[in-house]
Amino acid sequence: MKTRGLMISLLLINISAVCFGQDSIKFNHTLKGFGADLDKYRFYFPLYMNDNLKIEPEFELSYSKHGNYSHIDFEIGTGIFYIINYQRLISYFGLRTGFSYNKQQHINEYGFILSPAIGGECFIIDRFSVGVELLLKYVHSDGETEYYIDEIQDIKIRRLNTFTYLIVRFYIF
Repeated sequence: MKTRGLMISLLLINISAVCFGQDSIKFNHTLKGFGADLDKYRFYFPLYMNDNLKIEPEFELSYSKHGNYSHIDFEIGTGIFYIINYQRLISYFGLRTGFSYNKQQHINEYGFILSPAIGGECFIIDRFSVGVELLLKYVHSDGETEYYIDEIQDIKIRRLNTFTYLIVRFYIF
């Protein structure tokens, strides 16, 4: 585990050195792209509107099945961020909002998501970046559970979790 942490630290130091050694990214027009989380099936569509504003629609879809047990998780939303541009490093903070649907063996739930987020990305080259995002995700959902035959109970679920995402993005100018 220590070796993995050391390798990740060295990788981040090398990426930072590459970012600081290059010219700044200029936002003369809207910068559009596509991104993906390296851990989940979460996809992003970043739009840099100007030097200070980023809008990023996103969606996640995952499905798993273990024997008779299946799990579907779907999220769709958007993020609005204030950005700070320093050479090839971009820091941002803002809010992600969206809709959530989750179906498990005996539970169907649907609701909304509200997530303050902070992150950053480093442009390795003009059209490719690697970034990290931290967020505090609040999910407010309603649903129903079917534990017994012919008995459906309404449920309310409130979750507050922290997440870290490692995101790669490719941009089309």
